[in-house]
Amino acid sequence: MNQSFKHKDDINDMEEQARFQIITVEDEEAQGSQAAKILADCKEAITVLYASFREWLKDANDNEEIKAKKAKLKQDSDKIIALAKEQLRKLQENEDLRKAVDKGVQVASDTGDWVMQTVSEFRRSENGQKVEAFVNSVKNDARVKQGVSTLKKGTLRAAEGALKGLRRVLDDKDGAQDDKAEVSENEKNNNL
Repeated sequence: MNQSFKHKDDINDMEEQARFQIITVEDEEAQGSQAAKILADCKEAITVLYASFREWLKDANDNEEIKAKKAKLKQDSDKIIALAKEQLRKLQENEDLRKAVDKGVQVASDTGDWVMQTVSEFRRSENGQKVEAFVNSVKNDARVKQGVSTLKKGTLRAAEGALKGLRRVLDDKDGAQDDKAEVSENEKNNNL
């Protein structure tokens, strides 16, 4: 009987130590609703683990078996807490990554705004207006328009010539195959 109370006290102490570890983790690492859920799940798992051990302890009589099961209980408890810490670490890494991505997006947005502002300022400046006027004059120049039109017509003629040449080659191959088929057919008829 006295041994049973000692084991129950040991179990209570072990459970309190586990809960203290969880509270320490909560204070150090937990931020946000996902972290709170991870810790709540950890606390619930610890509660269930120790409650099931207490239930088993009611019927246990072998002192060596009780010691072995207590050691296993401690290991399982430590594993649950370590798993919660690992999940919290991954959550924090994901949060850090998300913050870095958000910061990168903000920098890209700011850079884009700066470029647009700089281009707009350049276009309004005297040099920018000169460049824009030059581009418009080249674009509207009759010689440039004539050159582009000539280039288009030349490219179209070259493409048409290439298409005709390809058709001749394909027609020659088809004709040659038809001729071979006729010769082969005539040879068969002659052999009979």
